[in-house]
Amino acid sequence: MRPNRTTPPIFKNAAIELRQCRYGVMLYNANDAYIGRSLQIYGEYCEDDVRLFRKVVHPGHTVLDIGANIGAHTVFLAKTVGAAGRVIAIEPLRSNFQMLCANLVLNGIDHAEPIRAAVGREAGTVRVPRAGLMNVGNQGAFSLKDPSAEGTALEPVPMTTIDALSLDACHFAKIDVEGMEDDVIRGAAATLKRHRPILYLENNRRNESPALIQSLFELDYCCFWHPTSYFNSDNYFGNEQNVFRKAVELNMVAVPRIVAHLVDGMPQVASPDDWPARK
Repeated sequence: MRPNRTTPPIFKNAAIELRQCRYGVMLYNANDAYIGRSLQIYGEYCEDDVRLFRKVVHPGHTVLDIGANIGAHTVFLAKTVGAAGRVIAIEPLRSNFQMLCANLVLNGIDHAEPIRAAVGREAGTVRVPRAGLMNVGNQGAFSLKDPSAEGTALEPVPMTTIDALSLDACHFAKIDVEGMEDDVIRGAAATLKRHRPILYLENNRRNESPALIQSLFELDYCCFWHPTSYFNSDNYFGNEQNVFRKAVELNMVAVPRIVAHLVDGMPQVASPDDWPARK
């Protein structure tokens, strides 16, 4: 029988819970405002994203999850590409990275490669918040542009680039790095020119958007808007209450221009200054 929101967690220690969710068992922080809360009350996270992933990620693919957080999407991606595929999941925050590794192990996934690092335009070292496992709030919402603004202790982590991974193949990359997406793209130029992967990028910050879109245009990519809701009415736990109200994530799909004509049903980004109307 499918569990529901009233089913007790498999394991619970204060705010840390383990539940059977749509794509496997997931360990999460119930105090986390978005991913943890979604897994706790819906048994899934941003199913709108996953519906798109299903169309472009296939067995045997090499996939990047940049800003993997606790692996809410990494587990699905790894199961989809299968043992013949490869998933590289990169996350800089200590507590998120620990749960990312736990979720891969709990789901028997040994063909995914978790890396604790930040990703940008050049290699080096950056300082990130040392968030606790049970902190309250959005556990992924910090910017490398000004990490001290989080008001918590900082610790150093390595910064790498996608190009430094020296990939033999790359079919798809999910990039969610809180306003640093353009830096990630600039550090991935050689990989994008060589392998031409499909990209799925968060683009929530209007002031950062033009530079990101311009970088993608210069790499001969076409971009399409893909806003997604945190709430899925057909969620795994069958919970009809939308606790996120009208909250949405604004994302973009970027594809090589040569195959842009195959994209259907998404509004195309017309220029670097383009921005979708909010309803």
